[in-house]
Amino acid sequence: GFSGGVGESLILPPSPNETQEIQNTDTPLFQLRENDYVLGERKIGGNAQAIVKDGWIHHTSFLYDFVDNNMEYLTLPDKRPDYRGNRSHNDFLVRLKEHYGEKS
Repeated sequence: GFSGGVGESLILPPSPNETQEIQNTDTPLFQLRENDYVLGERKIGGNAQAIVKDGWIHHTSFLYDFVDNNMEYLTLPDKRPDYRGNRSHNDFLVRLKEHYGEKS
């Protein structure tokens, strides 16, 4: 099934054909976990929302690439998704380019 509504994400399950195609690839499964976009167990994107009286905005950021050394400046956040555990940023995040190639 799927879910969706005010303040929720719409998630459609893959069709049987898509599920078979996903299982036949080296790319981990793309899914939404605790408001993060992930490939397998690693985060590739996050969301932010702002809701005010007369409107709202939704923003998604995807991680195409990042510099490993810059991750050392980031501390482990107090509030984090359960699936992250205590993993460092380098162990928790993944670059899209690692699975979808270099941009041309």
